[in-house]
Amino acid sequence: STLSSSSAASDVYKRQYHFFPDREHLLDALAQRHEQALADIAQTFDGVTLDSWTAMQPQALFQFLTRPYTEYLVRNVDVLPVLHHQLIPGNDEGFIRLLMAILSARLPHTPQAQLERHAAVVQSTAAGLLMFAYRMDGANIDFYLKEMPRVLGAYLVHLHALDAALAAGRQDTALSLIHI
Repeated sequence: STLSSSSAASDVYKRQYHFFPDREHLLDALAQRHEQALADIAQTFDGVTLDSWTAMQPQALFQFLTRPYTEYLVRNVDVLPVLHHQLIPGNDEGFIRLLMAILSARLPHTPQAQLERHAAVVQSTAAGLLMFAYRMDGANIDFYLKEMPRVLGAYLVHLHALDAALAAGRQDTALSLIHI
């Protein structure tokens, strides 16, 4: 099954439209359903220990982290069309909280304010990649889903280098790594 078929999502709209007064109510209901499902996915990681998160290689970490979201997207072809029309407020909260816990454990020398920005970069990179793939290259969205862990893993490798420079007291090196 591929996510490239926006006609499949359109069929979902047509089949369910008669249960709602208009298209906006239908999209609101779908958005609420997806918001809850995404929050539930984030909660599934609550049982993963910080030791486990820190032991994983960067790319493996993001493969593990993105797999449930990718599987959900594949099973629910209407997610990206719904998000394309209506961004869901608050759906990133659990994911950002999880990223903060992971980054805090993996980057113990990085200041909190920087960790928050790094978590936002990871979240926005993942979301932006999905939106770009959907809007610009929908026929190849599976490729983007497979590449996401590699992209995010490379960023985490960079963050490890930054944290190591901070740990060694090399502020000049840390600053140069930030401004690459």
